[in-house]
Amino acid sequence: MRVKNNMKTEFEHNRYRVVCFCDVESRKEFRLATNLWYMSNEEIGEIYRHRWQIEILWKFLKMHLKLDRLITKSVNGVTM
Repeated sequence: MRVKNNMKTEFEHNRYRVVCFCDVESRKEFRLATNLWYMSNEEIGEIYRHRWQIEILWKFLKMHLKLDRLITKSVNGVTM
């Protein structure tokens, strides 16, 4: 019996773009693949920086406050 392979091995370049931006403080260059065509490189870089701030906060909560998961999903419960 033969199994059909549905995995694509080639990228469809019209579906994404590569965004380059630099972090001034660490002097590192980042390259991200994104499908956000309507935003500038700077805007995507800013979103990426904010995303990592959220990741760092979540790591702190998990490690120091032993919050492995949220008890509630309501806005009020998460805010508290």
